Amino acid sequence: MNIGHTVAIAVWGDMGPTIIWVHESSHALHINVRTGTVMSLLNTATGLVFAAFLPPKVVEGMIRTEVDRLGGLADPPSQEKN
Repeated sequence: MNIGHTVAIAVWGDMGPTIIWVHESSHALHINVRTGTVMSLLNTATGLVFAAFLPPKVVEGMIRTEVDRLGGLADPPSQEKN
């Protein structure tokens, strides 16, 4: 089956969500994703999914590091579950 979209698979790696497989469509994209790319936890849908569903102890340090690297945030994402 061909859906005509670019698809990327990410797993949790030592540095965060890491792309391990990419199937590119024949359509032009505005971004370029390659195998081995580490995705931002706070600025990508991929990162936000990992941050939302992994245990807080797994992602807290990486979120702090990313916030520091980006110059801080007024209100970092909460890891609390309702």
